[in-house]
Amino acid sequence: MTSIAIDRRREKTDILYVADSGNNRILGFKSLGVCSNNKAQACTNSKDCVDSKRCIINRNKKADKVFGQADFSSAACNHDNMKGRDKEAGNNSLCLLNLPHRTNLAEY
Repeated sequence: MTSIAIDRRREKTDILYVADSGNNRILGFKSLGVCSNNKAQACTNSKDCVDSKRCIINRNKKADKVFGQADFSSAACNHDNMKGRDKEAGNNSLCLLNLPHRTNLAEY
């Protein structure tokens, strides 16, 4: 299950957050690409490009920030600490099981 949220509070580019429940994390992207006429200008959508009407999206862009895991390569639910979904979530500890549709029997 994947969900997105856009933070439009910044003056320059919007920040995009993507919930990656399969890896128990939320990924943050400061931008998704660059403006067509200025490759140094980061953008999330075309409104971020002042002199150009087009934001060129980089489909292979890596996330700038990860929440719910200690790093970009970890994916265990709450650090695989055997407390499963009942442990408090933190900035480097998250469990995004799709309850009640899926359960992780190893956590019980």
